[in-house]
Amino acid sequence: MQIDSMRDLKNIVEIERTIRRIDEASQVNKGIDDYEAGRLVDGPKVLAKLRDKHGI
Repeated sequence: MQIDSMRDLKNIVEIERTIRRIDEASQVNKGIDDYEAGRLVDGPKVLAKLRDKHGI
């Protein structure tokens, strides 16, 4: 097992934060693309249709 210095651990934490921010931005961009392409549906309406279809 290798012991990392505190400085290296701080860098790892910063890198993980940056990766999380990049992932969040990517998810937002995918959502915007879906919105612009018209691939969004109204959740309550879809649930109502499914309930009617399956008699729930």
